[in-house]
Amino acid sequence: MVRSSQESPGRRTAEKTSLFGLVSFQPRLAIVLIFLTLTIAVVGIRISRDSGIRRVDDLVRQAQRAFAVPHQEGAARDPAEVEARVKEWTGAEIILPRDEQQFAYTGIDREKTGRQVAAAIRPPRRHHPRSRLLVVEQTSMVGGGTVWPLERVREVAAVARAHGLAVHMDGARLMNAVVASGVAAGEFARPCDSAWIDFTKGLGAPVGAVLAGSKAFIEEAWRWKHQFGGAMRQSGIIAAGCLYALENHVERLAEDHANARRLAEMLAEIPGVAVQPSRIETNILFFDIAGTGADAFQVHDRLLAQGIRIGAFSASTMRAVTHLDVTRAQVEAAARALGEVLGEARRQRA
Repeated sequence: MVRSSQESPGRRTAEKTSLFGLVSFQPRLAIVLIFLTLTIAVVGIRISRDSGIRRVDDLVRQAQRAFAVPHQEGAARDPAEVEARVKEWTGAEIILPRDEQQFAYTGIDREKTGRQVAAAIRPPRRHHPRSRLLVVEQTSMVGGGTVWPLERVREVAAVARAHGLAVHMDGARLMNAVVASGVAAGEFARPCDSAWIDFTKGLGAPVGAVLAGSKAFIEEAWRWKHQFGGAMRQSGIIAAGCLYALENHVERLAEDHANARRLAEMLAEIPGVAVQPSRIETNILFFDIAGTGADAFQVHDRLLAQGIRIGAFSASTMRAVTHLDVTRAQVEAAARALGEVLGEARRQRA
C-alpha cells in the first residue's frame, strides 16, 4: 500500500479519499521530496543560524537511545551510507540480501546460515573482487517483510567479521522488526559496525533517515555527503517530522501488520491467487496470480483506474504494503476489488 502518511504529524488520510495505495511510493509527495531532497542530517551539523537545529539535536538523542549500541558513536544522513563504506574499495564486493540492487554482490537471504555466508565470501584471487561488506536488510523486502531473527543476525555477523568483513544493517523497516519480534533496535544493531533507520516507510515521516556508526566512520560519511552535494541548512523542520514519527508511530506499526495479514487472508480466498497468510510477519506481502491466468501488469492498471495501487513485480507476482494511511476498511475494499478484477479477467477469457 502506498506510503501516504505525510499530510501532517499524526493525521491519517481521510477514509473517504478517492485514491489509496498498496505500494511503497507516494506520487503526491514528489514535490515535498524534491524540495527537501533525500534524507536528514543529524550529527555534526554546524549551522548556528538554523533555529530548528535543536530539533536535530533531539532527533540525534532519540536515535541514539533507539539504537543503544555503545560502539555506534555518531549518526549522519544516509546518501553516504554505502559510499563511505566502499571508500578505496575499488573492485570490492558487498554481500547483500538476494535481489538487492546495490553494486556487485553475492546474494544471501535470511534463511542462510553462517556456513552459507562463509561460502559466499570469495577467496583471495587477483581476478576476483574482494568481499568487504555484509549487509543485512531488516526487515527483508524481497522476503515479504520477514524479520531476521536476532540469533541469525549474530551468526552471520560473526562469520563476516571472522573473514575480515564489515557488517552493515540496512534498517529500512527496523522498527517493524522491533514491533513484530519484541527485540529492541539496539539488540538487532549491536552485532553490526554500522546501521541506519528510515523514518519514512512505516514510520510515516515525509523524509528522513539516520546513519549510525563509529566516530571515524561518521566523519568519513560526512565528507562523502558533502561530495555528493548533501549540505542542508533547513534540517530542523525535517527533524521535527522524524521526531514525531519516532515518538508516536512505532507501536502503531502493529496495526499495519494486522492489516497485512487480513489482506492476505482475503486474497487467499480468491481462486487462483497463491499467498500464505501464516507467513506474513510485518507489513509486506507478495502474492502470485499465475493460477488466475491474468497478467499482473494489466491487473495493476485496472486497479489503479479504481484508485487502488498494488505493485506488479512480474507478469504473475504482485506486492502490497500496508502503512499509516491505509485503514482496515480500505484493505478489505482493495481485496474485494482485486477479486472482481480477476473474476472479470476470467470471464473475458471464457
